[in-house]
Amino acid sequence: MGTAHGTGGQQATKDIWKSVLAYAPGNLEYDRALSRHPGYQAAVAVDGEILGAFSAGYARIDPEEAMTDGHLFRVASHSKTFTATAVMLLRGEGKMTLEDTLGQWLAPLAGSPVEHVRVRELLSHSAGVTRDGAEADFWALGRAFPGAEELLQVLQPGR
Repeated sequence: MGTAHGTGGQQATKDIWKSVLAYAPGNLEYDRALSRHPGYQAAVAVDGEILGAFSAGYARIDPEEAMTDGHLFRVASHSKTFTATAVMLLRGEGKMTLEDTLGQWLAPLAGSPVEHVRVRELLSHSAGVTRDGAEADFWALGRAFPGAEELLQVLQPGR
């Protein structure tokens, strides 16, 4: 849903979302039962203001633990959709292009083997960049997730 302009438009957008939030928990609970998912958690924010958050079902089946708004989840592959959406919004605002390169946006990668990789290549997974590097045991919680410095090193093979 697009963001309305002006204060009146923002309130109208919030009012629309509030009407959705009145319907959403029942719909999500129906879908949870139908699909046999153990639980769900959802939230809606407009302009940084959380309009509603709710959860139901179970975070854990055995031992039984009810789902709450405080449970944390991995974003996993959903981050690809968020990233592509953000890039296309920036492109629409003229702040970046799909032809921009990693070296343009990440100064530490200037002069690296991946500096000329284009945004469009990253979004289409055709850049040849290894997603997690050779040692990705952090996904199995074998070690801490890498910080910015380690991620930049993974993208600079041979340096």
